Amino acid sequence: MTLNWAVSKSNPAPGPEKAPAPLQQQEEVRLTKVPLKKGDTVILKSLEDVTYFEAYVNYSFLHDLDGNRSLCGYSLAYLETRLDARFLRVHRKYLLNTERVSGIAPHLKGRFVITFTDAKKSSLISSAGFSDEVKALFKI
Repeated sequence: MTLNWAVSKSNPAPGPEKAPAPLQQQEEVRLTKVPLKKGDTVILKSLEDVTYFEAYVNYSFLHDLDGNRSLCGYSLAYLETRLDARFLRVHRKYLLNTERVSGIAPHLKGRFVITFTDAKKSSLISSAGFSDEVKALFKI
């Protein structure tokens, strides 16, 4: 058995007369602290203490001013949309706090070595794909 649906001017197709109004976009919430799980407790780490975030599967590690590395429950993609302008993606694996950078030096193939003000004087190497952002921020 075959059903044929005919649409004519006198018998329009069923459906709403007007298109629904677009859903209002919710304002994105900016993070001011990042939750870190330590045993059975959750510690809220202030963003001022963050040197950089390092991607790890669907999570990330938070590196702080004391040189500690703690597992964070957020991915870099999520953090990138929720952190303020002082945080910059410099590699698919790194999101850094620009206020904690102590030095920057050229590296191979358009990459940069970025050094931080933390206790261990940590450093990382940016990706060539993000070199324009690094150059613009640090006016190189």
